[in-house]
Amino acid sequence: MWSNRRALATAATTGDAHTKLRLVGAILGFLGSIWFMRHAGAPLWMASAFIGMMFAEALVYARVRAETGLPSYYAVPFVFEERDFLLSITSAGRFSNRQGLEALTSFSIFGWMTKAMFQPTGAYHVENLELARQGNIARSAMLWVSLMAVLAGLVIAYYTCLDTFYDIGALSSAGAEGDGYYEVRWARGNYLKMLAQARSTEGFEVLPNVFRAGGGVIVMLLAWLRARYVGFPFTPWGYVVACTYGSTFWTSFLITWAAQKVILRYWGARAHQRAIPLFLGISFGYMFATIAALAVAFSVGKPLSFASGKRLYFDI
Repeated sequence: MWSNRRALATAATTGDAHTKLRLVGAILGFLGSIWFMRHAGAPLWMASAFIGMMFAEALVYARVRAETGLPSYYAVPFVFEERDFLLSITSAGRFSNRQGLEALTSFSIFGWMTKAMFQPTGAYHVENLELARQGNIARSAMLWVSLMAVLAGLVIAYYTCLDTFYDIGALSSAGAEGDGYYEVRWARGNYLKMLAQARSTEGFEVLPNVFRAGGGVIVMLLAWLRARYVGFPFTPWGYVVACTYGSTFWTSFLITWAAQKVILRYWGARAHQRAIPLFLGISFGYMFATIAALAVAFSVGKPLSFASGKRLYFDI
């Protein structure tokens, strides 16, 4: 937010009606989300802080995707860490009575918003608009296509989940071990966390917040060094991604980085530009392989779900 303060101020004072409309829509959406959470039973301070963090995460993730092309939506807080942060800076005693437990329960209902679905949407739209610019496609046409894709995705998601759960049940949809679908296991763990918090007598947690503050200092230092010294090799986005699901990315990043360096070093920028379709083909091939697995699973009578696609690999 701070680094984009001038852009936001310009958007607020510009004469462009569309820019002002987007800014007003963002403000109304921000306030409307807080109002919705408040009327669902979450305390006002928790709702405001939570929506603020979600908005900041969406901006950061969009920036990461715009600069690095990060091929994943997992590079955001994924397990309701926003709640853990808020609880670690407040007194646990406020949630020990019935009213506090009701407030904590109402707030925890909104954990689904942190499941890496809301924050990446801004990045996808940024990429769509950039594709429209490069392909000389009208922005309005791309926005309508994006909206239709969202609606189609909702229909497919509702059908996939409901069909799978009504067919074999949520508890067995994640595998033969019977420990349940991911969201079922997450909900069970979420309930146990709430009980532990209600019984806790701890107040402000020093050590976790010291580490959080240290991470913030490191990010600001890396951003300053990168802005001050041309060619500084380390980026704050790499540090942020490494602290989320970096263990799943580092090999892909290492191979891509090494390939880029070798191509630029020995064959130049023209070869680098011509090699881009090859690496895009590798990424698309992975996606099409997953789609093919789902199609095969559906054709042999297995439930149409991503879990079915994964189980099909093991069955084969």
